[in-house]
Amino acid sequence: MPAVKKNRAVNQFRSELEQLRTDLLDPTKNFSVEEMTTKKDAMAALNMRLQIAGEMTVDDTLEERSEEDGENIPAELRREAPDSREPIVTGYKQDIEALTRRIEKEFGGPNSLILALARKSEVPMSSRQRDVIAAIDALQKRVFVGTEGDAGGGEFLLPLQQVASIFSVDVSVGGIADVATRYNVAGRTLRIPYVVQTDATGGVTRPMAGIAQVTIVGEGAEKPEREVKFLQRLLTVYKWAAYTEIADEILADDMTGQLAPTIQRLIGGQVMNAINESATIDGDGTGDMLGAFHPNNGSLLVIPRENANDFTVTDAFNTFAQHMVGPKSRWFMSPSVIPKLAALTLGSNTLVTWMGSLTNGFPATLLGIPITFTPIMPILGTQGDVALGNGEYYALALRQALTIQSSIHYKFRNDITAYRFFARAGGLPIPDGTYAYKAPGGTKEWEMSPFVVLDDLEAS
Repeated sequence: MPAVKKNRAVNQFRSELEQLRTDLLDPTKNFSVEEMTTKKDAMAALNMRLQIAGEMTVDDTLEERSEEDGENIPAELRREAPDSREPIVTGYKQDIEALTRRIEKEFGGPNSLILALARKSEVPMSSRQRDVIAAIDALQKRVFVGTEGDAGGGEFLLPLQQVASIFSVDVSVGGIADVATRYNVAGRTLRIPYVVQTDATGGVTRPMAGIAQVTIVGEGAEKPEREVKFLQRLLTVYKWAAYTEIADEILADDMTGQLAPTIQRLIGGQVMNAINESATIDGDGTGDMLGAFHPNNGSLLVIPRENANDFTVTDAFNTFAQHMVGPKSRWFMSPSVIPKLAALTLGSNTLVTWMGSLTNGFPATLLGIPITFTPIMPILGTQGDVALGNGEYYALALRQALTIQSSIHYKFRNDITAYRFFARAGGLPIPDGTYAYKAPGGTKEWEMSPFVVLDDLEAS
């Protein structure tokens, strides 16, 4: 049957079937058992005729139509030559939309689909309708396939509804880089000059005393000379990089459109975390940044703690007493220190003035200095579990901010999209030693530093 005639017949059958259904569902009408049976049989017959009419598709009638009535085939119905078809990679959203159109075409809508499923034992489905049911089943069983030995069995059912939050996790951690003095670098190194701490006349050394000889002179007397001497700290900028791959099928199956950008955010965040961890404590200065609280830092002061595996008020005061306080000073503590911090006592009284509020995001300060709880610091009882750092004395050089690039060409044969992440950064403490004010004979009687940590050993 030509496409136009077929469509008219289908519409007629649907109209009659809908009318019978409307009559049966009308609560104002009463029917006898015989009338109900007659209408039921009529609906079954109409449904059968509708399925038979639906077996012939528009594609099946194109050649017949062009031969019978010689009309031009509309562009939207014209078949393309097999060689001209391009492979199309569709995502989950597109598949759902295509399946919805097939349900509308073969069943007349979702309600008719449900009715057909309920009556399939009485009224068999056509082959095309069975194909639609199979497509629905296949779409519901899409999975992400994991690696062999995966704890989850290696396959994960893709949910029919998905929200971006399933890809979200907070990966940011605190560290000295958050408050460090930042420098923009054009090359691969940064040279930071500083004044040599030479002894003044009389054997008394003060911080920065090497830049001039300050003393009382008589009128018209000669002023003592002091040559300003400088050394320099060499800061090297390193390239930090990461790489990952995502299968194109997984990207196509992403219903939210958030998978790729969220992965980029997470991996990019880990690149910045690695820089922060190195600048704070991990970097040893050998082919790496020099961490503010790493033992290789020449300006690091290590304070013996009062009791092993503990943090007391005495530890806090001793650390504070030798720290060069500034507006960028911060406590950096492992979260494992929090229980000890909450139990601090001063004399016989519990010390509660260190905290801001237990119900407002835990904005804590200790001795007037904000506390940053960060898991990159060692656990309680290890050197560096509690540290005081002044970001003004740490130089962080940034040559290139985090850059993210992707390519479908690198593994084009494997249907894989490659992502690369890189940044260029370096850092080191600006002072190469501790400070001491008015040290007789160059002896540092009371050392101070921008970087102070608790030791893992008890005070003797």
